[in-house]
Amino acid sequence: MTVAARRQLWFQALNPLIYSAAVIPVLVGSAAAYAEAPQQFSGSTFAWVLAGVVLLQAWLNITNDIYDAETGVDVNKPSSLVHLTGRPGLLHVIAWSCLALGLLCIYVVNSLHPDNWILVIAGAGILLGYFYQGPPFRFAYRGWGEPMTFVAFGPLATLAASYAQLGRFSGMALWASLAVGCLVTGIIFAHHFPQVEDDRRAGKRSPVVKLGSYRASRIYPWVVLPAYALVLAGVLLGILPMTAFVFGLSFPLAWRLVTFLWHTYEGPASGGAMPLAVGLHALGGTLLAIGLWLS
Repeated sequence: MTVAARRQLWFQALNPLIYSAAVIPVLVGSAAAYAEAPQQFSGSTFAWVLAGVVLLQAWLNITNDIYDAETGVDVNKPSSLVHLTGRPGLLHVIAWSCLALGLLCIYVVNSLHPDNWILVIAGAGILLGYFYQGPPFRFAYRGWGEPMTFVAFGPLATLAASYAQLGRFSGMALWASLAVGCLVTGIIFAHHFPQVEDDRRAGKRSPVVKLGSYRASRIYPWVVLPAYALVLAGVLLGILPMTAFVFGLSFPLAWRLVTFLWHTYEGPASGGAMPLAVGLHALGGTLLAIGLWLS
């Protein structure tokens, strides 16, 4: 294997772009808090929350590789961290260290609010993350991965970011988090298409395994496109500011993603949906955060 090929595998294994799943809800939740109370906004609090959520996602990503290697679902995935390092024990140490550091960041933020709601939200997210993939639960193997991802990286992460700033729950942040949840769920859903046979062999009941590639591709628009209806409804109901309409600028990319999967839903080529889904989440979430911030 050439050096360039190995570097490419490491890039795919570490997948830095997927960390938008952690960054975007923090941006949106913080922007919603700023829109409601700009004088209360704290840059240091934002940094602690962002660091904490990113570290928690690192724990999830690394342990997911470890557990998928144990079940055999990643047997044909050369970019698996377990395959690249051959040291699952070391990966466990790194993963759980990320969790410990993430909890430290969350503890710092929680110390600003004596009601401990930050710890409650973070604890719920961590439990969902472990139940998603960890033994003996492995709920993702039972077809629950998408709704669990929606909750953890939609409402929970977004509300944690807004609560850290405001010290109270925000209706604006909650509504915006639903759109964020749709887009991040689109990432998880899209990544099943090229690995449907490996999932089926390992007993992982992903939506694509249960529905078949064709039917799953026809349902996919109902995963990501509701985000646009939610933002529109939020503005019309007065929950979101008018400037949130800037989110609509990401719709062409959403349509490109949907139509791509309509036509390319089988085989390795269907993997092209994954970067589109990650890009849509990053672009749409950033635009939504800008719209809330500018209000």
